[in-house]
Amino acid sequence: GGHEVRHLFVRAAAIGVLVVAGCGGDDSGGGGSATKREKPKEVVIQNVNEDGETVEGGRIVITGVVSEPGAEVQVGDKEVTANHEGHFRARTPLPRIGENRIYIDARKSGFESDSKTVYVTRELTAQERQARAERRRQRREAELAELRASAQQLDPELFQKDPDRYFGEKVVMSGQIFQIQEGGDNFLLMDTMCSTEYDITICDGPTVYVTYPFPTDKTEEDLVTVYGEAMGGYEYETQIGGSNYVGWIEARIIE
Repeated sequence: GGHEVRHLFVRAAAIGVLVVAGCGGDDSGGGGSATKREKPKEVVIQNVNEDGETVEGGRIVITGVVSEPGAEVQVGDKEVTANHEGHFRARTPLPRIGENRIYIDARKSGFESDSKTVYVTRELTAQERQARAERRRQRREAELAELRASAQQLDPELFQKDPDRYFGEKVVMSGQIFQIQEGGDNFLLMDTMCSTEYDITICDGPTVYVTYPFPTDKTEEDLVTVYGEAMGGYEYETQIGGSNYVGWIEARIIE
């Protein structure tokens, strides 16, 4: 009897070991029932129009498609909802002349968001160009009127004596052109302290060097009045190979 009891005990212990070993195999991941957590899907932005385009005017309509209908889409400063097919449409401003960056962001609960940047170049419309040109003309007219009112009559001899003394001052001076060049750097040289009798002009004052940033219909021997800013002195080469140091005026008006 004792031999049979020991035999049964040994078999029961062996079965127990097998059962424990089997349970350990399940815990190690070789066939467990736990499910792997899936990564949320992404809302994808597609088929955005106008990217890289050049347009006129201050606003643009951006259209596109997202992969998830009903997603909320932010287009610049405008927020819209994609329709049942995923299409969206938003009208957004182009605040800058030149390149504008428009940020697009699409999101939906339970999905990862997506973003995209669209680049659109804005040009002026014909009406905007006309209005801008008119504003420039009005500003120039106002500046010239202020220059005429504030420019001081400059004594050519004192200017020749110490041109740097008058640097930056608004001045007016009259004279006769004896050399003029346009195309690139526009300049003229004029004699000063001129008087005309019997259609003969005589100038016995210093020469003044005048530069200007605009075309003029003036020619040599014309009598002119120059309004502008004193720029100090300027040294130029004469036609006979020498040099001359004279006063320099940057003109804004030549009449």
